[in-house]
Amino acid sequence: MPDRYAYLKMGERDVDNAMPWDKIDQANYSVWLNNANFSQAISNSKKRIAQNLQFQLIEENAKWIDSRSEDNTYSLNIVKFKIAQTAIEEKAKKYKPIIDYKNALKFTSLPYEVVETSKDATLKEKRERWHESLSKDIYVEEALNVLDDLQTKTASKSAISAKMKKGKLAKH
Repeated sequence: MPDRYAYLKMGERDVDNAMPWDKIDQANYSVWLNNANFSQAISNSKKRIAQNLQFQLIEENAKWIDSRSEDNTYSLNIVKFKIAQTAIEEKAKKYKPIIDYKNALKFTSLPYEVVETSKDATLKEKRERWHESLSKDIYVEEALNVLDDLQTKTASKSAISAKMKKGKLAKH
């Protein structure tokens, strides 16, 4: 008589043609310990986002869409229905700049990909579409701003202060 709980034991290891178990080696990395600029980077990002009209429009659009999702009643009177639809379409026009946004960043493929895209038209088309998508993404732009804020700028500050000291010494 078969065990009535046998189905509970079913897993890949119980299948005759299961793939052998293996392990992927851990990637080499070093833990980033420079958190000196972290709070400032967060503060700067919040400030940029609050002052950016595109982010404000995205936030407003999200709230409008959320409020619209709760509205599930429609007039059966065709005239009233068309008036309501026209009002929705007019309101939606306000958010068109979200779709039309384009940042000033320039995206290019890595050198080895340039070689590959010259051989493969499909890959080239995919990369071009990806780069176009990135150029319309305000979140990528802000992420780069945050990464810039996280960079330690001590080298440039010390170079500036050294130049200032040289300038002061030269004036005396």
